[in-house]
Amino acid sequence: MPHHPAHNVPPRPTGEEAPDSKEAPPLPVQPGQTMLFFGDSITAATPGYLAVLQQVLTHRRPDLGLRLINAGLPGNTIRDLGARLDRDVLARRPDWVVICIGANDYFGAARGLGGVPLAEFETGYRALVERLQSAGIDPVLLTIPVIGSDEEDSPIPDPRAYNAAIKALAQSAGLRLVDIHRAFYAVYERAAQYKQIVALSTDGIHPNSQGHALIARTLVQQLGLLGK
Repeated sequence: MPHHPAHNVPPRPTGEEAPDSKEAPPLPVQPGQTMLFFGDSITAATPGYLAVLQQVLTHRRPDLGLRLINAGLPGNTIRDLGARLDRDVLARRPDWVVICIGANDYFGAARGLGGVPLAEFETGYRALVERLQSAGIDPVLLTIPVIGSDEEDSPIPDPRAYNAAIKALAQSAGLRLVDIHRAFYAVYERAAQYKQIVALSTDGIHPNSQGHALIARTLVQQLGLLGK
């Protein structure tokens, strides 16, 4: 069974995992706009959650004609996003930017593999957001979706501190947050309650096809991309 806190002692949802008390309003996307997805290998995956999202929008909202751009690069950290922001994002003049970053930052830092320490991650992420806002773009922030490992004796480090930093940044900057980590956690928690085996990842870090589908579904739901 995949390793996850929910499979050891099934917890009650905390303030981090509990559902929102009220539904957020739909993201005010307009027909023909461009939405760019900025991140690491989780975003770069082909096929991945962007392919699922494109299929959903093509079939359910053909009137929207939303153009999706994949600007994910494997191995990226917040340092890399800052270094390529002008070239890979601002030069393309997107209407919306969705950021999914942090897996390499936190995992590398936890395992001594050249990640980004939490304090630097927070500072770098805030600088990235400020540069986007200066360009007239309020980005959408995603929490780190990584959860689970098939090896009980080699658990994946907990990304909670980095996700807390992402949430705090979204709140302080008045940005939309899509809590992918919570969506993954809820699936594992339900499975643990019924003693079921479930896997949303290939290796504890990268989502499998079901994991990518869950990311796409969570984006659609929390951003209201299908409308009323």
